[in-house]
Amino acid sequence: MIDNNTVEQARKADVIAFFEQRNGFTFADRGGAYRCHQHPSLAVKDDRLSWLWHSKGIGGHGALDYLVKAEKMPFRKAVESVTGIAPITAPPRQEAKPPKTLILPPKARISLRLYDYLCNKRSINSDIVNALIQKEILYEDKRRNVVFVGYDEQGKARSASVRGTYGDYRGDCAGSDKRYGFTMAACAPPERLYIFESPIGCYEPCKP
Repeated sequence: MIDNNTVEQARKADVIAFFEQRNGFTFADRGGAYRCHQHPSLAVKDDRLSWLWHSKGIGGHGALDYLVKAEKMPFRKAVESVTGIAPITAPPRQEAKPPKTLILPPKARISLRLYDYLCNKRSINSDIVNALIQKEILYEDKRRNVVFVGYDEQGKARSASVRGTYGDYRGDCAGSDKRYGFTMAACAPPERLYIFESPIGCYEPCKP
């Protein structure tokens, strides 16, 4: 018989430590969440309890949920497994992290490659490109990359992603807060919200 105290302790077990000791996974703190190196779609929130495995479409709170939902393990066996692996203590209180400082790459004086890449290679209407440049949502940096900027509710730049105009280079600018992504507003009140994997996907022609 497993007493309630043991169950409660198992529920509070550190999920990061559980995955590291049981599965050999390693994690990187991405600011607000921990990302698994071996499985990039597996994320654990900064409370070190809540987890979400995007590619599997499952998530939960604590290691017990993982064993029961992901591995279909009986509850009693899951409790015994957790208490035998992960530290049975509440995770330490997380210290408040300083706000991120976004570092935007310097702008190029002339956006030659930006137009060639977006308008000629990706067949995007130049009027759209010009409108986004005027709103400072889009620009070309001195390394000739295209920079897509995301703003918060107060109009402050909070994130930016970079796409190379040659090759397949892509990445996020240092200090990006991924809660604020690149967005394109509709000309008229929209009836739908479209979410894309990356900024460049917003422009791709819709297939009939």
